[in-house]
Amino acid sequence: MANVQDSISTYTTEIKELNSTISTQASKIQEQTASIAERDGTIVGLEEDKESINLLGMPLSKDTYSTIMWTTILVLFGALLLALFRMRYATGTATEANEKAAKLTEELETSKRRRLEVEQNLRRQLQDELNKRTQGPRTI
Repeated sequence: MANVQDSISTYTTEIKELNSTISTQASKIQEQTASIAERDGTIVGLEEDKESINLLGMPLSKDTYSTIMWTTILVLFGALLLALFRMRYATGTATEANEKAAKLTEELETSKRRRLEVEQNLRRQLQDELNKRTQGPRTI
C-alpha cells in the first residue's frame, strides 16, 4: 500500500505542477492576446493615417482628397479658359474700337481740311468781290 500512496503522492505533485504550468501559460496567453489586440489597434490606426491626408486640419481619405484636388484643378482651368476668352473678346472689341476711332479721326481731319479749303475759297471770293467793288468805282 505504501507503493500506492507513493504513486498517489507523485501523481498529486505532478498534477499540481501541471496545473501551475497551465495557469502560467493561461496568463501568458492572456498577456499575449492583450498585446496582439493592442498591436492590431495600432496597425489599424497606422493604416488609417496612411490612407488619410490632412487638408486644412481635416483628415480626409485619399480618394476624397484626390477628388477635391482634381475638382479644384478643373475649376481653375475653366476659370483660366473663361478669362482668356473674355480677354480675347475684350482685345477684339478694343481693336475694333481703335480702328473706328482712327477712321473717325481721319474723317474729321479730312472734313477739317475740306472746310478750311472751302473757307479759304470763300475768303478769296469775298476778297475778290471786295477788290472788285473798291476798284470798280475808281475806274469808272
